[in-house]
Amino acid sequence: MGTGRSGAGYAALTDPVIATALHHIHHEPTRRWTVQDLGDTIGMSRTAFTRRFTSLVGQPPLAYLTWWRLNTGARLLQDTDAPLASIARQVGYTSEYAFTNAFRREFGTAPGRFRWLSWVDERNGWSAAFRRVRHVRQAGAQESGVAGHLDG
Repeated sequence: MGTGRSGAGYAALTDPVIATALHHIHHEPTRRWTVQDLGDTIGMSRTAFTRRFTSLVGQPPLAYLTWWRLNTGARLLQDTDAPLASIARQVGYTSEYAFTNAFRREFGTAPGRFRWLSWVDERNGWSAAFRRVRHVRQAGAQESGVAGHLDG
């Protein structure tokens, strides 16, 4: 029932336990979360929490945390002039280097290029930058033969 990499679906948001975990992730992205920490926060065992979270959200808790951090970083890249190192810290990465590597794995482009693409077409803004990045990512995947395995 989850929505995979696009984030938490309605079922996750209406489940009081998982909604609480999502609230913590969304409001404390810089915290060094572990599955144990999240489970303890909501009063569930690691295994039960992971199973329930994955079932409702569509991906495991720490994968979702990474997705949230990187997408928040992408919004900050587009909406602010903050330096990359500052954005990295704001979304829970200890260094610009770590953020850049994770961002490149997720979006298939460097954060600076993503920022530039979003500024090039301010009229279309956020969605235009994501369309460009996704197109580049899919083109690369088709060349490597994994296009069918990309998540939207």
